[in-house]
Amino acid sequence: MDKTQILRSLIELKKISEGISVNGAAWFIEFETLSKQKYVWQGEFENKGASIFLDSGGGDEEDKKNKPKIVFEKLFLNKRELGIIFRHNFQNTHLVC
Repeated sequence: MDKTQILRSLIELKKISEGISVNGAAWFIEFETLSKQKYVWQGEFENKGASIFLDSGGGDEEDKKNKPKIVFEKLFLNKRELGIIFRHNFQNTHLVC
């Protein structure tokens, strides 16, 4: 993997964190805070294939219907699952413990 691929992946993760669906994306991210708290964020979107990129002419409503859905998304703190993250839209994301 080269730097360009890493940077593209980080850009895709930023989109996901903002609530944007990314077709076929799967991620597993580990990070540690300055206070030694270890987090893991992982998840996956369904893969709708290349056909979702074709313009269906259906407008915004059609685009919403065709966007990839989250298969799963979880958050862990120090190896303990904090819960499953449910996304309805970016403003309405919540954690269920």
